[in-house]
Amino acid sequence: LSDDALEEELVNSAETQIEDVMFLPARGKLEMQQRASMGRVTSRLQRLQPPEKPEKVDAEHALQSHIFLTGFTLGRNNEWRRRVSVTVKTCLVSCKKTYYIELFAGFNYGFGLRFPIRVNGLYTYHREGDQESATVAPAFEPIDGDPGDFGETGLPNDKMFEAQELVAELHAYAGIAYKVPFHSGSWTAAEIGPDLAASLPAPFTHGQFRPPAPGSTLNADIVLNNPDLLGGLANYGVVGAKILPAVSVGLTSDRLRLKLKDNISGEEKEMLNSGQAYPLKVNPQDHSSDFTIGFPEYSLQFQMTPGLAARLFVDVAVWSKHWDWPVWFPDIAVTLPPKGVPFTCHEGTICSRNYHYSPTVSQESIGEGAPPTGSAIELFVYKWRKDYRQRWIHRCPELTWAVCGFAISSQAQLTGNQMQTALEALQQYPSNEGTVIIVQKTIEADKQAEAIILEHKVVAAEHFGKDFIALNEPVWGRDCADQLCRTRIHALGVQYIKALQNRQQTSPKLKLDEVVVQENTAGNWAGKAQQEVEASKKRAKPTIRQMPRLRVN
Repeated sequence: LSDDALEEELVNSAETQIEDVMFLPARGKLEMQQRASMGRVTSRLQRLQPPEKPEKVDAEHALQSHIFLTGFTLGRNNEWRRRVSVTVKTCLVSCKKTYYIELFAGFNYGFGLRFPIRVNGLYTYHREGDQESATVAPAFEPIDGDPGDFGETGLPNDKMFEAQELVAELHAYAGIAYKVPFHSGSWTAAEIGPDLAASLPAPFTHGQFRPPAPGSTLNADIVLNNPDLLGGLANYGVVGAKILPAVSVGLTSDRLRLKLKDNISGEEKEMLNSGQAYPLKVNPQDHSSDFTIGFPEYSLQFQMTPGLAARLFVDVAVWSKHWDWPVWFPDIAVTLPPKGVPFTCHEGTICSRNYHYSPTVSQESIGEGAPPTGSAIELFVYKWRKDYRQRWIHRCPELTWAVCGFAISSQAQLTGNQMQTALEALQQYPSNEGTVIIVQKTIEADKQAEAIILEHKVVAAEHFGKDFIALNEPVWGRDCADQLCRTRIHALGVQYIKALQNRQQTSPKLKLDEVVVQENTAGNWAGKAQQEVEASKKRAKPTIRQMPRLRVN
């Protein structure tokens, strides 16, 4: 036999193997990435000896505009492939060739209803004498979101679907790959599949629309061009008639609400009316309010009214026209579900925002993400993280509140991941072993939180010291009689900042104002500055040299 004929004989007599692969990926788990929102501090300057309270103080802060996302998105990629392969020996030792034929196909789908909610508002503070109060008036409304709006919510990229409120897509592809004697190659058919939302009439075209505000309805009439209920029997070429099935679809919302939590009083309220003012408790020590807004819930009903579309047409040289008569049957309209369905915070997105306001401070940070829909362990870890943040973040010093809060949230994320990994490795949950893991991880995380808060207290003391010295150094050095005095007073300022930090470091439980009072009393820094001024005056005072007396005989 020739070489080619021999190889053909070997291929046809070789062992055949059929390999079947089904790729169905598990739904990805998304851990909310904690991101810092540094906020905006309009003034951090505090005086060591605060002046007497003014009779009246009014302040306002506009809440930054943010987007929350309600609803759900289902999306998945799937693949199937089958390969038939043979392996032949072309010589006695280490000479093999593998030939195969492979078919493959895949499909992906997306379906979802997502409703973006824009939230902003106004924080108001009022003090008159010893009486002070604060309110927040949130403004919220559903919007037709763009990719930037959807991206701000933290929605993963694989669920963006071009920022459509209504997602209805199905795509598929197929192909072949082969390697046989003397030939090899592959071919894939172009991906096919419709975006079902693209064929919807206005205002739902392309699946992008503004959801109805509470108390309003969004309608669209859909006429199905097939089938003609007359079966084409009324078409005579130049004149004719059709009767087509139709449906009128309406979206009606009866409620949009968010939750307001006062982190000082611990009270939670439902916010149902955009623009309504809600009272907040004020911390008398720094005159601040600390609150959280989020966890939107949007209620929606789908109303479908069946009907018919009667159509007459004429088409001749001198007369071309058509008439349509939609006919609806409201008596048999269907509302799904009968009492509406509440769409809550979308999985994998930011569900709340934290606010820390006072007359001179305006700070915001990212709050919680959506609860997981997975195992009992995932739900426990989510709740643990939430409790941990609530237990520690409010202890952060005001001057570094946003940065400190971000550090606490990062620690909650890290410890939660470690806890979940350890619990999932156990054969049983809950169990005694699991309880030991939870207690140990909680103790470690609490120690880290104490260290984080102390670190930021020291930083806050440094910030205060710098602001205080910047304000008082010119005052202390105003009466200096020489440059040496001003240099020494500047050195006193540097020493004061370090002393303030050291006192906070050695007294971690003290608040900043307590540290300042103690250090000022013990260090007598203003007195030391005055001593330098007096010393400079003495150095500058002219000395009178006594002349010897002359004796006259």
